[in-house]
Amino acid sequence: MLVFGGLEGKPTNLLKYDLQANAWTSLEPTWMVPDASRDRSFHTAVWDPVRRQMLIFGGQRGPTDIIGELQIYDAEENTFTDPAPSLFGLSESQLGRTRHTAVWDPKFRIMWVFGGRSNDYLDDLLMYEIEANSWTKVDGDGDLPPASADHIAAWASTERSMYVLSGFLGEMSYGGGISSPECYLYPGCSYGMLLRYDTQANLWSKLLAPEMQPTMYSPSRYSAAWEPGAGAMLVIAEDIWEIDVQANTTTVFGGARKMGYVRTDFTAVFVPDARQILVFGGTQPKGNGVDQTLSDVVAYHKEICRPDIDTGCQCPPGFELHENSSCEPCDAGRFKDSFGFTRCEICPIASISLGRGNVECISCQPGFTNTEDHTGCVQVLAEVQSLWTCPVKQVCVSSGLPGLSHYGHHYRLQLTKSNCNETIRDDVPGIVNAGMSGYGEDNGTVFAWGVKPADFQPVPDLLNVCLCVSLHCVHQWNYILPVGQMFVSGPLWDPTDPDRPPPTDCVMGRDCLDVTFLGSGLTLNQSSVRVQRSACGSSIAEAEKAQQATLKRAEIVDADMNSMLTMDFKFIELQYDPVPHNICWCGSSSEGSCEDPFAWVQAGQMRIVGPFNPHEAQCAVGQVCTFPLITGYGLRSGDRIMVLEVCGGQALAGFPGDGILEAQGNGTDDGQEFLFIGEGSQEVRGRPGVYRLCFCRPVPDVDNCTFAEHFTQGFGFLVLSGPLEKVTTCELGADCTVDFVGSNLAAGDQVTVVTGADCSAGPTSMGALGYPNLTSTTLLTRTGARNQALLGLLHLDGTPGIYRMCWCSTTSGCSSPDAFVSAGQLELTCPPGRYSLGLASGRKCRVCTGGYYCAGGSADFAVRIGCPVRRTTKTVGAVTQVACECERGYQLGDDLQSCVSCGIGFYKDEISDASCKACPEGLTTYMQGSVSNASCIDRAELLAESGNDTIQASNHSMVPAVVVRLELMDLPEAQTSMTSGLLDELQAMLRATISNVLGGPEALTLEILPAEVRRLASYNMQL
Repeated sequence: MLVFGGLEGKPTNLLKYDLQANAWTSLEPTWMVPDASRDRSFHTAVWDPVRRQMLIFGGQRGPTDIIGELQIYDAEENTFTDPAPSLFGLSESQLGRTRHTAVWDPKFRIMWVFGGRSNDYLDDLLMYEIEANSWTKVDGDGDLPPASADHIAAWASTERSMYVLSGFLGEMSYGGGISSPECYLYPGCSYGMLLRYDTQANLWSKLLAPEMQPTMYSPSRYSAAWEPGAGAMLVIAEDIWEIDVQANTTTVFGGARKMGYVRTDFTAVFVPDARQILVFGGTQPKGNGVDQTLSDVVAYHKEICRPDIDTGCQCPPGFELHENSSCEPCDAGRFKDSFGFTRCEICPIASISLGRGNVECISCQPGFTNTEDHTGCVQVLAEVQSLWTCPVKQVCVSSGLPGLSHYGHHYRLQLTKSNCNETIRDDVPGIVNAGMSGYGEDNGTVFAWGVKPADFQPVPDLLNVCLCVSLHCVHQWNYILPVGQMFVSGPLWDPTDPDRPPPTDCVMGRDCLDVTFLGSGLTLNQSSVRVQRSACGSSIAEAEKAQQATLKRAEIVDADMNSMLTMDFKFIELQYDPVPHNICWCGSSSEGSCEDPFAWVQAGQMRIVGPFNPHEAQCAVGQVCTFPLITGYGLRSGDRIMVLEVCGGQALAGFPGDGILEAQGNGTDDGQEFLFIGEGSQEVRGRPGVYRLCFCRPVPDVDNCTFAEHFTQGFGFLVLSGPLEKVTTCELGADCTVDFVGSNLAAGDQVTVVTGADCSAGPTSMGALGYPNLTSTTLLTRTGARNQALLGLLHLDGTPGIYRMCWCSTTSGCSSPDAFVSAGQLELTCPPGRYSLGLASGRKCRVCTGGYYCAGGSADFAVRIGCPVRRTTKTVGAVTQVACECERGYQLGDDLQSCVSCGIGFYKDEISDASCKACPEGLTTYMQGSVSNASCIDRAELLAESGNDTIQASNHSMVPAVVVRLELMDLPEAQTSMTSGLLDELQAMLRATISNVLGGPEALTLEILPAEVRRLASYNMQL
């Protein structure tokens, strides 16, 4: 038992009483505090069995000097020191007090202080954490206590609670009256105050007051202790009272040899294994206001029941049944926290029990762990300092903790910027549990911070790694053992920093080389970098492109161990955006760890140099194509764009400069002017449609953007207005409407029809070809979704053939024929019932003659086709063979296909497929094929004339009837060859003309001799 200070004697005396030796020793400690702050009275003292230290707090010097100092006596060093603790939630003036109470929580190593007096009565609760060396004012909940002094208190270890009994009340008591310290308790009188403070729940509660006994005095000048074996509060006065707080009863200890006289203002301690209360000092009233100071030690011992003798006896907590049927205290290193006959258990890992009879085990001080038998603490030494790396936004796991003198699965690590020996540390933001890991796996060598990537998001830095080897690693000050450092790897990009690096410029369609950013702990093998439009850490849209970087090197660049990562982005495929793209980094700590979008952290920004997407330009075929200003970022003189169907594809015909335009360098931030390269015309003659605009910046020694394959980055579209070329067919003698299909066609566009392939010839020549209504322009009309040119009625005397349709946009100047471009072909054909006759330049559509049928059609194929043998037509203008019927004198044969002549005695006088008619009775015909009833003659007359019945007559013969001789003179040599188209036209014309005379093509044979056998000159021709 240690005793310090007091009212009488030397107030700085420190005495030690050895119970086993029954001897007092006056200790002469070394004082590390000023002389003026040493002596005190009405203070409190608690004992820390682990550090073997006594904590002395508060009290007073003289009647008015209230003390707020804390002094610590170290029994091993025999020294007094002032720890100079920090204050949280209270000022230094609020700390001073006297006549208060204090208890010690050995498990969490905390001294709890309640109430007392300063200038007024106090009702506050203070907590001193020895490892943090700090005072904290605790604001509890529940039935808060009134201001009070001169009360007594005890610590219930198994409940983690403090019990407070009676005392002077500065304000209204719980019972509603003012408490008087002179009120001794008589039968029917209750406690003035009995409170319980639960430190785990931070809750005050008022306990019901049991009835007192007449010999129990006011506790204001007495002492209290806690009896762990009974779970009861002991009040030490002339008698020893036991308050069972669970049963809410009071019991006076039995036995003989009571103290025998009134003693106040003494100190007392309880010895659990011996079941003894030691009382020392105090005063004894002698009458007339005179008190005698006492210096004796009084011991009270409470025997433990014996199960073999006492029925119902059970060993209390801290005691176990031995073979001799007695309850004996648990040995050091073991504990028992319940009644019964179970054996004492060995203390859990990282905890110890000192002495005997313990109901709980307590933890070692920071940096120490239990000895093998749990009877003491041994310091853990770290002989190796390790270096770990953990990327941000990944579950951080450190493996391997070499060089420790002891290991345990209760170990935990903390990451901090502070030194491990600092008790007050700033949390590292972004790490769960104030930077403290989970418990060590694999016997305390593998540690993890959190269970998901969101649990580890600190600012990348080099952090100290501190080890806690205690049982309760919930406070930072328990992590005092330095075991190494950890690189929290990641980029040092701060979007709120006004001095952050500017975005990196990268040209679309080109390699972007040697891109860098700063970070901490960056390495090549644990880094992945990409650039994306969406924010780092969010999902990338399916249509969005993200471009991966090729890492080159990582190097330390300054004394703070910051590192720089250098990389290349091959062939930038990203589009310009006014908002910079994000460069995102992921620490690939394990396979697949970067598949989670959340794992990506912003490392910088990238601006894409190039035109804005989408741009749209509009031009018309046949017009000068002027592009609008091309806007974007970083555009400069020499940049090029190209018109292509697909970026990187084949060059297109019909565009100036092969479709390549170049920036002139005369633009501003609002845009650059691009013109087609080359000195020629800027008119566009390409096929109408929608084309891609593709960008390229020349790079020396790479390419100068001269070929289509260099233009790979699309950024917009060119809408080239105009019709698509198509063939339209119209028949002469009918209205002609031409449907136009193309790009950006509009009502009011102008249309012409010209001869030949050149629209610049104009339509005036169409009048000479029989089309006076086509000698001027026609306006395009829009009917529903159809664009049409209404050409009107085409005269039958017009020249059939193939003509050119030409178009000019209404937005362009169409006054000159040069402004018109081809819109396709217009083929004017002969209608059914007509055939083409004449030379190519002067053909006409003639009515189909008798005996022929004409299907009409194009000039080259609109021909007459003769009816089959013995067939002809009733009228001209026949269209199909159906109009061919049997001639007069002929009828349809039995095969229903061929026409056969009427037999003798029959005739047929009409063109039809009807049967021949019989001559009247007695009449007959001279021959077959008679065409009139006039051919019917008397049969007798016919026989008389013939004189012979066997003669067969006929009305036709196979001798030539007509011979035509035709000579052509002075023909060009090229047109006299057998392959000349002129001869084909001549032969067709002659056949048609002569057939009209002869009555059928079967009667006509034309032969054109080769030039080498002609009798006339080579420039003449004979048929």
